[in-house]
Amino acid sequence: MRSVVPGHPFVFQVRVAEGRGLRRAADDLADVLEDRPVQITYANQGAPAILGVVEDCTQSDAEHLIGRLQRLSVAHPYVKVTLAGYGTDLPPTVLEDGRFTLFGDRYRGFCEPDMRR
Repeated sequence: MRSVVPGHPFVFQVRVAEGRGLRRAADDLADVLEDRPVQITYANQGAPAILGVVEDCTQSDAEHLIGRLQRLSVAHPYVKVTLAGYGTDLPPTVLEDGRFTLFGDRYRGFCEPDMRR
């Protein structure tokens, strides 16, 4: 059994462009999250969105989630994934079509081990 290393909350939002459905992306998001305990909130203000919070997320879990959310944004190009960052290691950014809109080098450096999988 893996020991739990205290971490930071990992916060993300999956939002769709106007006129697009969230259902397909939400089904794939369930696969991204695997069996990880996560708080999910659904909002429909402007454009439908899912807000997720993973409490006590370790760095390796954050690396893994960012890589999987990046692949989700490639699979669903009408989706924007907003990342709140990770502790003091990463600033907030947005993933669109697999690309980080800001701080891409920092995210790629942080996630390098997982992105090779």
